[in-house]
Amino acid sequence: MTTLTHALPWVLAVGLVLRIASWFDWLTSLDLAAAVVMLTCSVATHFHQRSSHLCMRCMDEVPADAPVLAQRRKPQLWFSHQLSSGVGICGLLVPALVIALIGTHLESPEIQHLARIPMDFLLFASLYSTWLHHQLRPWCPYCRDWDEDGNPEPSPDPWEFKTRSG
Repeated sequence: MTTLTHALPWVLAVGLVLRIASWFDWLTSLDLAAAVVMLTCSVATHFHQRSSHLCMRCMDEVPADAPVLAQRRKPQLWFSHQLSSGVGICGLLVPALVIALIGTHLESPEIQHLARIPMDFLLFASLYSTWLHHQLRPWCPYCRDWDEDGNPEPSPDPWEFKTRSG
């Protein structure tokens, strides 16, 4: 399961290329295979992130500039937090359902292909932001409010606490 989890960034990159190709009716059989692999990797990632803290491989993959990267990637980290709330899930599912209904009820194949583009964007954005959040969790600016507006806890420095090899 750890291997599938840590393969997710590569699987997303290949899957994105295949999905874009499928919008133009190219490589459609490979697109289905990539979708199955992406689903398998995303389920493995979900269980990996929920069942444990950072594993040794996760710690090795933490970037050396994690605090700086967390500040630069605030929109993606915020999006990941929205996916874990009821409002965020509804905000993701309602447009997805509307797009899916538009795509299935219109007879035009061009419209059906165009309707898949925003759905693919939502899928890839949610998978990437969840993966990124797991990697940058100790430095996430949205995770630090643990004591309800009390004293903010500082983020650890990966070099100072020997959590980053290099």
